[in-house]
Formats: sequence, C-alpha cells, structure tokens
Amino acid sequence: MPGQKILCVAEKPAIAKAVAQHLAGGQLATHSIRGNPYVKNYQFTYNFPIWGNCEVVMTSVLGHLTGLDFDTKYKKWMSCPPGQLFECETVETIDVDKKPVAENITQQARHSQILFIWTDCDREGEHIGMEVRTQALKGNSRITVKRARFSNTEKTTLCRRPEILSISMNVKPML
Repeated sequence: MPGQKILCVAEKPAIAKAVAQHLAGGQLATHSIRGNPYVKNYQFTYNFPIWGNCEVVMTSVLGHLTGLDFDTKYKKWMSCPPGQLFECETVETIDVDKKPVAENITQQARHSQILFIWTDCDREGEHIGMEVRTQALKGNSRITVKRARFSNTEKTTLCRRPEILSISMNVKPML
C-alpha cells in the first residue's frame, strides 16, 4: 500500500513521459489535462529510497510558466520616454496559454506531501523550478520541495542508480 503522494514536475513533456515510463516499469495510467493537449499526468507507484513506496503523479510544464511585462500604463509606444522603462516596475504574470498547466500543478499539489522538481540543472531550470514551486505552494502551503539532479533520462541511469533520486537541494532563485 503506497504511503506518501509525490508530485513530480519536469521541465518538458518528453522528460516527464520518459521518467514516468522508466520509474513505473510500464505500469502507469496516463491522463490528459484540461486546456493543454501536450501536458499529461502520469500516475504510478514507485519505491523511492528515501520515502518508500509512494503514489506518484508525474507531469510537466512547457518551459517557463510566467512572463514579465510592464504595467499597462507603459504598454503604448508613446506612453513614456524609453529611458523611463529602465526604472519602472514590472509585473509577473502567468502566460495565457500556460494557465491550464499552472492550474494542474496547483490542483495536484493539493493532494501531495512532496513536490519533486525535475528541471535542467542550469540557471533557467532553477528559475523554472521556482515558478513550479510557487504554483504548488498555492495549492498546498505545507508541501515539501525537493529537487532531482540528473544528467539524462536513460533507464539505466534512473533505475540502476536510485541514489540520484534521493539527492535533493533547496530550490532557490539564481540571478
């Protein structure tokens, strides 16, 4: 009987699918999310070395969830001198086409104890991980956040070396 529920979020749909298939050993259920034909939720059970036998939902984002823009008063070409844009505040928004993806993460996090982020180990991946973390915390403010460190999604790497799955770090913004 599975214990904790873990939400895994990858940076791209192809990575989510590959990791889910390898960890699940082919025993998984696939569900489409409403509003986006590319992102799927893969459900399976996996015995993590540090958490034991767990229910897992593996899903993904499509790169960045958010974008930065200027306040609406600066949106017209002639609204201000161009130099003023260097000093004005920006507004972070969820891109319209990414809202279903963000809502999926928030919804799945409501029922999960752990968020396991599977993004690239570079600055962009760290930033995307922060965006995923922010969305998950909207659904569950007490969710534990962990970070997968992996170099490829080959089955031999993911399944023969499970210690890779147990390595985690705090997700933090890198500027």
